[in-house]
Amino acid sequence: MRTMMKNNVHALIGKYSFRHEFSDLFGKAGLEWLRTLELNTSDRLMLNNHLDHLENLNKQIQLVDEEIHSKASEEVPLADAVPESE
Repeated sequence: MRTMMKNNVHALIGKYSFRHEFSDLFGKAGLEWLRTLELNTSDRLMLNNHLDHLENLNKQIQLVDEEIHSKASEEVPLADAVPESE
């Protein structure tokens, strides 16, 4: 879904032939730039919607990653406690 939202953003700004120099359009500076683009009203609403979806997806992914890391670090000591078989 995140890739789809990013593709939608690229398609939308492509309609306007905007060019950018960001190595990561969806990094902090790139997102700030996207939020300042002058677009017609419906495209601005659509872009804001895509960016809001991306922000929410990023938060959800971060929460899942944190849970995975938490569970993994809890289980590592258990794996170390198992004696090796010869």
